Amino acid sequence: MVERASDLMALLSHEGTLLYLNRTGRRVLGMGELEPGTVLLSHLVFGKSERKILSRVTEIGEWRGECCFRHQRSGAAIPMEATFSALMQGGSGSDLEIALEARVTAENKAKEDRRSLQTQLQQAIKMEAVGRLAAGISDHFNNLLTANSRFSEIVLDELEPEHGLRAEADETLNACHRTAAMIRQLLAVGRRQALEPLVTSSNHKVQEMVTLLHGLIGEDIVIETELAPDPAFVRADPAQLEQVLIHLMVNARDAMPAGGKLIIRTETVDLDEAHLSPFGARGPHVRISVTDTGHGMDSETLAHVFEPFFSTKERGTGLGLATVYGIVSQSGGHVAVDSRPGGGATFAVYLPAVQDVEESTPARAIEPAGGG
Repeated sequence: MVERASDLMALLSHEGTLLYLNRTGRRVLGMGELEPGTVLLSHLVFGKSERKILSRVTEIGEWRGECCFRHQRSGAAIPMEATFSALMQGGSGSDLEIALEARVTAENKAKEDRRSLQTQLQQAIKMEAVGRLAAGISDHFNNLLTANSRFSEIVLDELEPEHGLRAEADETLNACHRTAAMIRQLLAVGRRQALEPLVTSSNHKVQEMVTLLHGLIGEDIVIETELAPDPAFVRADPAQLEQVLIHLMVNARDAMPAGGKLIIRTETVDLDEAHLSPFGARGPHVRISVTDTGHGMDSETLAHVFEPFFSTKERGTGLGLATVYGIVSQSGGHVAVDSRPGGGATFAVYLPAVQDVEESTPARAIEPAGGG
């Protein structure tokens, strides 16, 4: 009941450490699955409110009033009517636990919904513009690339192995291949790819990608998988689902240059209006999450993380996460991200679940690709 409540409900220690936050709270505050002991009340409220609140609860057992909470992704202020109540009190006060119940007023909720819709509409418009551009130039570019590739291959066939121009011809051919790959990524970003959706086990696909990319990720990063007890079937293009996992895993690797832990989870969840993006579908979904213990991202980076050509890497194309967004959106799902500086990041892909399936489709073999 608490998990499905329409109000934000939480449990804190006497020191203000967040022990539990229900799904409404995670949605309102822009947080993913909570790792107990990692979030403080000071991270959630503005100013010095937490000191006043904790002092009041310790003294008289309760604090009521309007409190300005902080959205953990955008940093925006969310005014809410909140009640902090002492649950139990030991002799020294160290046993104290605090129950929090908060509600966004109708006026504030309307503003929050409008901001969320506006943000997602802007993102959709950007992706549509990229898709139109990619679709408009892809045929023309591919014709030019085909000609250049063919001429390069002819030159390579004619040159002796030790010829001085062979390296330049090789590089020309490789540049054509890289450009063709970028055009395919742009089509994926703009949701203009021709997909071949098949019923596929996400568990099987995750296991396959972990085996394939283990050497690419590196020995200084520990890869762990936590897979759903059921096969977690989805209807998606297997090759494109592989691309989603590759980009997310490589992105996680790049966020941990000194090593760390990469955790991939699959689970079946039932999405409802309380914690679903406005453009998503309700009902049973498969959630595939990729979590790293890297440097994390601030609110400014999070606001642009899925934008095409946005990258924090020196040599990044800025198309990796944008490609993930485009593929998942075209497959009828959505992507969420939760991160904070120094606290790692979790990217969660939600795809509609397929139920009552006897067996998964065969997996396709692909070549590893670099991240964006």
